[in-house]
Amino acid sequence: MQIPFTASRLQTAMDRWIEAERGRFVPWLAVFMGIGVCVYLALRAEPDIWIGPASVGLAALCCVAAWRVRSLRAAALCLLAAAAGFASVQYESRTALPLESVPSRAVVLTGRVAGVEIMPEGRRVSLDDVRLAPDLAPLARTIRVRLRNGDTADLAVGDLVRIRTLLRPPASPAFPGAWDQQREAFFSGLGASGTALNPAERLERNAPSGIAAWFRALRDEVNRRIATGLPGPAGAVAAAMMTGTQTAIPVANRNDLRDSGLAHLLSVSGLHVAVVMGLVMGLVRTGMALSERAALHLPVRTIAAVAGLTAGALYMALTGMQVPILRSLAMAALVTLALVAGRRALTLRGLALAVIVILLVAQHELAGVSMQMSVSAVLALIAGHEALRPRLDALRGNGAWWRRTLVSLAALVLTSLFAGSASAPFGAHHFGMTQIYFVVSNLVAVPLTTAWVMPAVLATFLLMPLGPEWLVLTPLGWGVQLALGANPRAKTERQPICTAFRTKNRMQTQTCRVGRQLRPLFCCTCVP
Repeated sequence: MQIPFTASRLQTAMDRWIEAERGRFVPWLAVFMGIGVCVYLALRAEPDIWIGPASVGLAALCCVAAWRVRSLRAAALCLLAAAAGFASVQYESRTALPLESVPSRAVVLTGRVAGVEIMPEGRRVSLDDVRLAPDLAPLARTIRVRLRNGDTADLAVGDLVRIRTLLRPPASPAFPGAWDQQREAFFSGLGASGTALNPAERLERNAPSGIAAWFRALRDEVNRRIATGLPGPAGAVAAAMMTGTQTAIPVANRNDLRDSGLAHLLSVSGLHVAVVMGLVMGLVRTGMALSERAALHLPVRTIAAVAGLTAGALYMALTGMQVPILRSLAMAALVTLALVAGRRALTLRGLALAVIVILLVAQHELAGVSMQMSVSAVLALIAGHEALRPRLDALRGNGAWWRRTLVSLAALVLTSLFAGSASAPFGAHHFGMTQIYFVVSNLVAVPLTTAWVMPAVLATFLLMPLGPEWLVLTPLGWGVQLALGANPRAKTERQPICTAFRTKNRMQTQTCRVGRQLRPLFCCTCVP
């Protein structure tokens, strides 16, 4: 005889769940907030403007009404988090720049340079305040133009330029479930892309206005000096680690890094921020410890932690405030606060708070591969090391040198295994492929990056204002080349095994020999 399902049984089940999740309830708030964002992004039509605020208000009233009952309070808080996620992404969508149509013919446009990106062949500029005709109002969105190969025009952030360009709006997805360039452009403020038909003509030389433009100009100057002092793929990879700009990396090298599971080295994230902050903290603390008065009368550890966090914030501003470094800096701020307060630094609660901050700042990034792979990797690292900490402590034993070496090697292997395994499903979904060499590759490349490349990057930053950065660029290039050589597939030739092919004007598909089903051009089953 089955017992009827009653409200008391539901409350009992909720109480047991809450008791089991004691101390770990905050991560669930981030999960439900993400659910609210996903609900909005899955809608086929734009909801009314009042739905988001009304849902938050209703959920808040439910929290007030159910606050005295623990199970109902937990459910109401989860509902409030979901409503907050829905309302925040609706607000981001409502406040985005208006969409504007661009002509499908060649136009002579004028605009102010917002950024100059070096590419394997040529350059690409981003333009603000673009006018398609002298008598028309400027466009609200940014226009990105690929300059002609060999165009040597001296362009910098703030300059007023004129270019004859063939414009095109953002492309729609190549197939259902593919990367949506239109959605990415909508939230990022991109209006159109184009190809220059004539060399760019600089009309005025202007200094960058505003702190954001100043950092963009600084980023472009750093990229230019790296390309001059360290040309080639090594310089392009070094520029990606220093400024987050990946456009100069040749496609072959980028594919090799992706195939071997080393693409995370190009995306400025937790590894880079941790090394920069750790080096700055170590330098500041060592320097202050040299003074007896400072060591005895000042909070050296706190000052060093704040200095490291400041360096991380400047690094984030220089690299363009991308999602991985936003998450990393949010966690770094919590780690710094934990160090000052004497609490544990890396916890699931800290990751959840960092995710909540990102969902409040850049909600649409939840659907992007960057946030999905970054958060999943950190989640696996924290959970995996928490579960295996007793075994690692037992392996460390009495602290003999060979035991410490074995623990360090085991931690390195586990870090690569946890992060790579957790992010592999998202990589397979977005890129249609997985990496089978990621443990071996990271076992070589990550220590090289930590002990060689990133310290050289920090030294380059420190020497650039003085001029002799060439003293460090050459060793930096050696380290990058060694890290690139850690790719087991770097020297192999690609042999596509899928029969899908591209025609000049349209995409055709054939049956994939691996998946035995109809696939578009970018086959998700076949590997190169």
